[in-house]
Amino acid sequence: MILSSLYFFIEVPLLENTIAIAYSMGAYDLEFMRVIFHFFTVLFIIANFIMLVKQRNKSYQANILPININLFLPIIEGMSIKSIARRTSKDIDSYETYPVKFKFDNIGQGVARDITIRESYPFNFREVIDYLFGQLSSLGYHHKYIINDNTFKFEEDENNFLYNQNHILFKKSKDHSFDYQLTVKDSEDSLKVPANKAFLFMIVISLYLFARIRDKRKEFGFSDRKYYNLEKEVWGQVRKMVRVNFTINFVDNLERHHKSAFTMQLSALPIMKDVNGISWANVQVERRKK
Repeated sequence: MILSSLYFFIEVPLLENTIAIAYSMGAYDLEFMRVIFHFFTVLFIIANFIMLVKQRNKSYQANILPININLFLPIIEGMSIKSIARRTSKDIDSYETYPVKFKFDNIGQGVARDITIRESYPFNFREVIDYLFGQLSSLGYHHKYIINDNTFKFEEDENNFLYNQNHILFKKSKDHSFDYQLTVKDSEDSLKVPANKAFLFMIVISLYLFARIRDKRKEFGFSDRKYYNLEKEVWGQVRKMVRVNFTINFVDNLERHHKSAFTMQLSALPIMKDVNGISWANVQVERRKK
């Protein structure tokens, strides 16, 4: 592109001057000017060739990245670990269960092949769990649980409405493979990676903790700065800890290898809303470039 611009802004004026000067020059000088003219012509051809190569390469360029997701989660008793409830977009009075999945789109112009997405968690599972339930305990909400070898389970307690029979196994990393992915303009289907149950559970407990702090704010008045500051402090800490990293590798149609890395973390303070006796939390998991 730069070379092509040089042709129009440098060669053309020079060519005009060359023709004018040629009339006042001898045969030797004319031959020299022909050489100069051919030089700039070749330069122009090379510039255009480079432009065509760049345009061709761009037409094969792929770019895969994770998409922000919105979670509409009810803070309700007896929530299952296996599935998380959300409200439908049209009916706020009802909710459905569904498996939460991270979505990845190819926003480039070419097809991506031999795709590997590594899902990893940059935190200590036990530390996050202990922090969340430690904060709940300080607010007067005590829950007994067991963690063994990155496996979480509530202790049997009829008075603990979070108790259920499900174990949670936390895995530090996992790889997901896909054959290919078309561009967004050619396909509406996204690559989908199921969210880790342990990761989702930590989001659920984080929202449950946030809701309990909000209850304290209501109890003591929203003008009370103590629980307002605690709300911001706790959610800020949760956002630092409850994150997932994705490393994406793929090959384009020119056999070039590409690698990128992103982190997905909770958004700023969630939006809480009470509907028919159920507290709903709207939280977004946002993409950040590593």
